[in-house]
Amino acid sequence: MPPRAGCCGAASIVGGRILLVQRRFPPEAGRWGLPAGKVEPFETAADTMARELAEELGIVIAPEALPCVVDQFDRAAGEHRVAPVYLVHEIGNEPRIVEPDKYAALGRFPLEDLPEPVTTATRTALVALLKSRIRGSAMTPTARRTGRCAVDAPRNPRGQPRVGPR
Repeated sequence: MPPRAGCCGAASIVGGRILLVQRRFPPEAGRWGLPAGKVEPFETAADTMARELAEELGIVIAPEALPCVVDQFDRAAGEHRVAPVYLVHEIGNEPRIVEPDKYAALGRFPLEDLPEPVTTATRTALVALLKSRIRGSAMTPTARRTGRCAVDAPRNPRGQPRVGPR
């Protein structure tokens, strides 16, 4: 099965706490993850994220950066999902569960004390977000150049992401 784009994630961090939802449906039902949604035909990833968060959590958001794109593999199911993850700014309403068939719970959690279990895509995205924050930018040069998570970027001998051509 070819890779499927369409699971755009949103990382909303307010006061050092990240918004997570507990999934009711596969993949990874029961795990905590970033709010996300599927891309509709001819819809941009940023528009998907804004639409899905409005529909599912009742919030209005604005994208600030695209720190990474997560590849999630489920070989047993024959699936490969590609998920752009945006760092977002909430500009309207408090999050609430609007579609209870999709999410069992939501909460804001300190970045250093997340609930368990966390989805694979969320864990990967958080590593990239934390690394980019440590470097003083919401988006690393490698992520800007390649659109890939910093954790997946090729490394130089000092362990830093390789920025230019090899």
